[in-house]
Amino acid sequence: MAIPDYPAVRAPSIEDLAEIETAARQTAYGLSEFSTGFIFGYLESLELEASKINGNICIFGRYLKKHFFLPPLGSNKINETVNTCFKHLKEKYGGGRFVAAPKEFLRRFQDNPRYEIESDRNNFDYTYLTKDLIDLPGSKYQAKRNLVAQFKRNYDYRLVEMDKRVLFACMQLQEKWCNIKSCLMDESMSMESRFVFKILSNYHKLKLLGAAIIINDEVEAFAVGEALDDSTAVIHIEKANTHFRGIYQAINNFFCSEKLKSFKFVNREQDMGDDGLRKAKMSYYPHHFAEKYIISQK
Repeated sequence: MAIPDYPAVRAPSIEDLAEIETAARQTAYGLSEFSTGFIFGYLESLELEASKINGNICIFGRYLKKHFFLPPLGSNKINETVNTCFKHLKEKYGGGRFVAAPKEFLRRFQDNPRYEIESDRNNFDYTYLTKDLIDLPGSKYQAKRNLVAQFKRNYDYRLVEMDKRVLFACMQLQEKWCNIKSCLMDESMSMESRFVFKILSNYHKLKLLGAAIIINDEVEAFAVGEALDDSTAVIHIEKANTHFRGIYQAINNFFCSEKLKSFKFVNREQDMGDDGLRKAKMSYYPHHFAEKYIISQK
């Protein structure tokens, strides 16, 4: 069943993902929000719905009780489509925001006094040269290289594919991680955990890319991503047991080397305003950011 024309709106199904993926690649925003993993993984948590307005795919949702819509996927009557999205949220919920607006969208609204624009730095996607994540070149990556080398030297490990048994073991590791972090006490972390379980449970249906590190017959780290477009892969998940020194650096390096080497760039998504996560992502020296903005009607 195709995504319905407006005013009909419904939650996108797994069968709709191919249509959304095609439209996202043609529109070329390059944002992690338009990956199939993001849309399917956060479908319930963000209450995502989709509709076609002027032939453009529009995705609506709600996060922390605030309603939003993503950039329309398409090129037909975009300003009119955006205004219809604002009108839909106002009539149905009393208001809402246009989120994850890419920089190229700003020229449409920045001189219009009806709109207010703010930078959403916490949700900028960190984008790296894949070659840098594989080679870890130069002095700035020396600490990373040392940690990967120590990991290789200190542990008897295997890098394995994500078969059914490994996927189940990855879920067990995620459950341990969630218990340690008390993620059920935090809405954002709880949402992320639900996302991880849903992605792992539907790994093969979503045609994702993944790998896991096994030590002493136990999965101790795993990573999952997918192609965002022909030149960029996006990494959705990196989880590891920090009992093993250097394991986070190792899983990132191994995953990029084995699964992502055909892509020029790797998008490692956002830091969500978490200082520790921001420091970790900046320590890999991003090539650029996929900037995002929030647009509101005054």
